[in-house]
Amino acid sequence: MKKRIHYGVLLALICICGVLGFMNFETKDRAQTNVAQTQFPTETIEEDAENTEDDLFASLRLQRKQDREEEFAMLREILDNDDIDREAQSSVAERYVALTEYYEAERTIEQQLILRGYAEAFAFVQDDLVTVAVKGKLTEQETAFIARLTVKLTGFSSDRLTILPIA
Repeated sequence: MKKRIHYGVLLALICICGVLGFMNFETKDRAQTNVAQTQFPTETIEEDAENTEDDLFASLRLQRKQDREEEFAMLREILDNDDIDREAQSSVAERYVALTEYYEAERTIEQQLILRGYAEAFAFVQDDLVTVAVKGKLTEQETAFIARLTVKLTGFSSDRLTILPIA
C-alpha cells in the first residue's frame, strides 16, 4: 500500500511535468521557425502606471526563481524519500540536474548580454525551448549574435529559440 502511495506521488509529478511540457509545446507551436521578434507577453505580470521596463525584467526573474525553487523543493523531497525505487530516484535526479543546467544557462546568457552592453536581459530555458528577452530594439545583426550566443550556451538549435526585443 505504501508503494502505491509513493507511485501515486511520482505519477502526479510526472503529470505536472507533462502539463508543463504541453504548455511549453503550445508556446513552441506559436513561435515561428525563425527567431521571432514580437512583443513580449506581459499578461501574467500585474502592471500599473508606476511599473517600468526594469520592473518587468525584475518581476520575470523573481517569478522564474520562485518557480524553479518550488520545482527543486519537490524534486528534493522525492530524492530524500527512501521508499522510492532506484529507477524513479534516478529519473528525478536527472530532472534535478537538467533544471540546474537550465538555471546556469539562464544566468550566463543574461550576464553575457549585459556585459556586452545590453541594458537588460532575461532568459528562460525549458526542456525544448529557450526564450530571451532584451531591452531595446534589435538589429538583424544583434538578433543573430544573441541567437549564436544562446545556441552556444544551451546546445539548443536556433529553431528552438525565441528572441523578444522589449522596446
